[in-house]
Formats: sequence, C-alpha cells, structure tokens
Amino acid sequence: MRLAFANAVNPEGHGDGVTFRVRVLPLEAPAGQLGQIVFDRHTAAKTWQEAQADLSAYAGQAVRLQLESHPGPKNDTGWDLSFWAEPTLIAGTPPAPPPFPPKDNGGSRVLGTAGSGAKQYEVRLWPGRRGLL
Repeated sequence: MRLAFANAVNPEGHGDGVTFRVRVLPLEAPAGQLGQIVFDRHTAAKTWQEAQADLSAYAGQAVRLQLESHPGPKNDTGWDLSFWAEPTLIAGTPPAPPPFPPKDNGGSRVLGTAGSGAKQYEVRLWPGRRGLL
C-alpha cells in the first residue's frame, strides 16, 4: 500500500521552499494528535514533483492520513503558497495502462485536423475510464 501524490510551490514566488509531510495515525486517535511521519521533503520546486509514501506497515488497519505543508527550516512563510496534487491510495499492483495511441480508432471521435504547411493531422478524442485521452 502506498500514497502517490505530487507537490509544488507558487510558480511566481521567491520563497525558500516548503516542507511537505505525510503522517499516519490510528483512525480512533484523539483530535489534534500527530501521527508517525512516513514522508518528509523540503522543496522549492515550482513544477510538480511526484512522490510516494509507503503505507505497507498499515495494511489492514483503519488509519487517518495527515497531509501537511510547513514553511521549512527557516520558518519563513514568505511566498509559501504550496500545492498537493492527486493524492491517490494504491493497494497492490495497478494494471498497466492501455497502449497509446490505441491500435485502432474504435470508440474515438474526430475533432478536426491540425497541421503546418502541407502536413495535416487528424485530431481524435478517446473517452476512457478516467476521463479523456
């Protein structure tokens, strides 16, 4: 089991970064109690940085996850607008995504064409289980 996600900070900021942290504690723990740290990273990256927290030690348990953003070692909150993207719990091995582009155009819709000069390309849309492809 793991928690997959991505983090970034304000792309227009000039701060010293943000510390992103994931904690785990029992579901019935009292409010305000801090859990055990399973992920901790300080970054000033202005582009998405993918990461994972290993939750295998908690398999089969009812737990609460705490996602935290801190100003970091200097405790400077200037420009510390931070972001978490798509926190996703993964249990087991997810199936491999289908090949792209698909081998045939079945199930797709033609949106139009795009090109440059004499080269023209068909623009297609494939609806999928998780949205549009």
